[in-house]
Amino acid sequence: MSAGFNHEIKRTTYHLADTLDRTSFLWQNYTFQFFNADSNKSSVVFQYIYRTEQLAYLKTFASPNIYSHTASIVGKAEKYKNHLIRYQLTYRNFFNADTIQAKNELNHYYLGKVDYRGTYWNGLVKYNMQYNIGAGREQRIQFTYVQAPNGYGAFAWKDINGNGIFELNEAFVSQFNYENRYMKLYLNTPEFVPINDNSWTNIISISPKNIRGSLGNWELLKRLHSETVLDFQRKIYLSKENSFASYFDLWTNDKIVGAKHDGQTDFFYQ
Repeated sequence: MSAGFNHEIKRTTYHLADTLDRTSFLWQNYTFQFFNADSNKSSVVFQYIYRTEQLAYLKTFASPNIYSHTASIVGKAEKYKNHLIRYQLTYRNFFNADTIQAKNELNHYYLGKVDYRGTYWNGLVKYNMQYNIGAGREQRIQFTYVQAPNGYGAFAWKDINGNGIFELNEAFVSQFNYENRYMKLYLNTPEFVPINDNSWTNIISISPKNIRGSLGNWELLKRLHSETVLDFQRKIYLSKENSFASYFDLWTNDKIVGAKHDGQTDFFYQ
């Protein structure tokens, strides 16, 4: 168990003025830690940090304009020789009195990681798994349709409601190439939205060479090696309407920002 504090103070004044310069600041960190012995096969470290930030105001510092509470747990479990689990969980509650700057910060930030490594049947099969979940911010992207400069695009336009305005739901792909005179243009907006990022990566390796004893007529199998990678990722918008289970869901498309599902298997002959 341990506790400590750290204060970082910067005072800048000029001889022509008796007030603090705007670059002056006062940062304070108060830390508490609890951990078990490093020699244990299973270890855990709990940490809590309380932080405040103060800006200059005349001859002194103003009341804290920023404060945060951060709690984290980091640990590992290695009860058996061929199995190892590492994990990390962090949560931060953040407050900024400056409403303009606060728009670029997450009031509630979290990050979770689980890493598992296992070996089975004397090394015949090795399995590595990593799961990540966290809060973040994603730049909002909008799209529109513009007429292709050379007249050759990928989309056509049909004025469904007859108002003479190209609306997003009026674009389609025509079977006649000469009608496809528009292209889709993606635009980055200055707005950032809070998201939940969820990923799960699996690596499975099979090495028959680690089989003990002879395989008889199948001895050549020991020269084979395969590796399979399965990767799943999903980002969703953070909302009060989200259910708790939706933060861990990798499959459905509700409030989705983006998703990626990849799979690959490689075979080697040595």
